[in-house]
Amino acid sequence: MVEHSAVLPQDVAGINKYSIQFYWTAPPPASDSVSFFSLLNAVNGDGGKTGDYPDAAPIVTIYENAATATCGIPDSIADSAITGTSAYVYWSAVVGAVGYNIQYRPVGTTTWSTATSATNYKTVTGLSPSTTYEYNVQTVCSGSPSLFSSTADTLTTDTATTSGIALTSVTVDAFSVYPNPAQGSPVVSYQLHTAQNVSIEVYDLSGKMVTKVAGEMQAAGEHHYSLAIQQPGVYYVRLMAGGSSYAISFVKK
Repeated sequence: MVEHSAVLPQDVAGINKYSIQFYWTAPPPASDSVSFFSLLNAVNGDGGKTGDYPDAAPIVTIYENAATATCGIPDSIADSAITGTSAYVYWSAVVGAVGYNIQYRPVGTTTWSTATSATNYKTVTGLSPSTTYEYNVQTVCSGSPSLFSSTADTLTTDTATTSGIALTSVTVDAFSVYPNPAQGSPVVSYQLHTAQNVSIEVYDLSGKMVTKVAGEMQAAGEHHYSLAIQQPGVYYVRLMAGGSSYAISFVKK
């Protein structure tokens, strides 16, 4: 209940409309739901009921104070395109977020490394091969940042790298997507050490395949493929050659 004892001025002179503002502290994000019920009782202050006017349908508008608001905690955190020295991590976008903090460390150690992102995805670099990392994410908003996601996710980097791409057998080199981010059609580039049967698949963040180049025998040497991706978003390319699989992420603007 909010009680206001002073006379309220009219919002607009000559129109019987008044407004008042008050502040309250909400529970932490996602901790519980809040229901509002409103009843206005306008009184003349003479101690009696005559002239008092109860109204069961006032207009109530709720605003969040951006200066003190607490961000929601990221969820649905996942990873893909893992190499010996990098990994692509992503999570559900949080309403009101202006950025995110990512922290990661080898399992069993105590010191976190950090990275930042303006979007709900990040390619974390500088990792060590054959190492299991734990990582979690924090939302940054105009008020207080959220807690880090409570349960750290884990990933394990691959054993070896050539030009930054994990290789289980050395059949492909210089695997990349350019430009990245891409305004037009991104191009997949790679070099085969020997003639190989090659297949290229492109997936979106939900894991849905959006395009595929059917398996075909390709000669040794450098190859380039233009990808017909129209919808903006984050994707990753899977290249399969010589019994090995390689992956890399890219952004389509």
